[in-house]
This record gives sequence, structure tokens and C-alpha cells, in this order.
Amino acid sequence: MTQESQRRKPFHAKGMTSFIVTLGFLLLGVSGIVLYVAPRGRVAHWTGWSVMGLDKETWGALHTAGAFLFLVAGALHLYYNWTTFFSYFKMRFEKGFNLKREFALALIICGLVFAGAIWNVPPVAYLAAWNEDIKDYWETVSAQPPAAHAEEWTLRQMAENRGMDLEALLDRLKEKGCEVTDSDKTIKSIAEQHGMSPNALFVLMGAPQHGGGGMGRGDGMGRGGGMGRRTLEDFCSQHGIPVQDAVDRLSTAGIAADAGQTLRAIADAAGVTPADIADIAER
Repeated sequence: MTQESQRRKPFHAKGMTSFIVTLGFLLLGVSGIVLYVAPRGRVAHWTGWSVMGLDKETWGALHTAGAFLFLVAGALHLYYNWTTFFSYFKMRFEKGFNLKREFALALIICGLVFAGAIWNVPPVAYLAAWNEDIKDYWETVSAQPPAAHAEEWTLRQMAENRGMDLEALLDRLKEKGCEVTDSDKTIKSIAEQHGMSPNALFVLMGAPQHGGGGMGRGDGMGRGGGMGRRTLEDFCSQHGIPVQDAVDRLSTAGIAADAGQTLRAIADAAGVTPADIADIAER
């Protein structure tokens, strides 16, 4: 054993833990920002949306892993530094706690932020509003799926939904260099196999954009940005529609709705878009 190896410093678990805490914090921050600006799931899935080659689900998994890593490393950090941590507070309390105002202000600020998030009160509520605006923006510039989770349909189901002849569709895809040997595979799996998004495959199919129960029109931004955040009552008032009439029309369409619910909440529960809810309410 050389003299250099004998002098080699021992492994420091405390230092490693500090690095993990820092890296976990960075992972949480980056993944949180990405998920904040990401489009809604149906758009992300349909268009193959990604950042740095990672899709929305992967970023979600990274965010969850980062949170778990941060919590575990934080607990270890506290464990390794418990003596110092405890001694600091013991000394502070023995000498008199001189940060009463700072501590009280910190509690007030955190309490206001938490309360604002729970009860959707400005200015904290603006974060949720901006998030909705960003997601609404994606829906105006991105292709829309013909129905919720259309990427999970098989090619056969898509042909039936669009009123297309399956054999002719298979021939068309083959001519475009996208040969499909199993029409019972999902649109998503076929698209991934050929290195494209479900929407790109949909365009390649030459499928009709409307009809067959599709949604196809996005989030109704033509009625005003952020329509999904309005309650059904507000929407009806703006368009001169009796609220009960709108509720009855939605009920007839098999959609449960309450006047105080937002169009987004009603749409998400029904698996459609706020634009679809608005259309039914206006009929």
C-alpha cells in the first residue's frame, strides 16, 4: 500500500448527503417548471410533446423521484447533523429567542400562501390562472385528438370511428412508407414504431378531422381565453342562457353538471373539452 493511498481521505456520508439534497432540489425545480408549462395530457400524448427528449409522463416520474430523493436525503441530512441542529436551537432558547418577529412573519407568509392555494385567493391564485392560460395556449397552437385518449385506439377502431375502409387505410399507410401488419395495435404503438407522434400518423392516414364522436376543436379559445375557468353559471349569464336549461341539456347528453362548477371541471369529468360543454349548453 502506497503512502498516497494511506493518506486518502475517508468517505464522507455527510458530504454525499448534502450533494444529494442539492441535486434533488435542482431536479424538483427543473421538472416542476417543465410540468408547469406542459400542455394538458391529451395534447401532450397526441402530439408527442417533449422537452429534452422526455415526454410529459417521464417528467412527471422524474418530479416524483426527485421529491422522494429530496425527502430521504433531507431526513439523512438532519440525522447526520442532529447534534449541531439541536445544539443550535438549545443555545438560542437558553440565551433567549431573538428572532420572534422573523419567525412570526415567516409563519404568516407561509400561512397566507397555503391559504391562498387552498381557497384560490389572489395573488397565489394567479399561479393557477397562469398555468391554465399556458395550457389553453398549447391547445390553440397544437393539433387536437379526435377524442379523449384517441392514441389508445387501435387502428381498426380509428378506421371505424372515422368511417374509413380498413384495407384501403392499410394500403394508404403502406404507400406512405408506414406499413402496419397488425390493425389491432394502438395508434400510439404504431406511431412509436415508426418514430412519429400519434397526430403525425393521423395526418398520414388522411382521416377526416370531424365526425364520429370526435372533439377536434380544442379548448374553445374563440369564445375567449381561459374559458375553462369560468363556471357554468357565468358562461350562461354571459351568453343569455338559462342555467337550468344548460344543466338539462348536459344531463340529456349524459353529462352531470352543477351551475357552480367550472367548464373545465365538467369537461374533465366527462372526458371532453370545455368547448364541447359550451356547445351542448348553447344548443
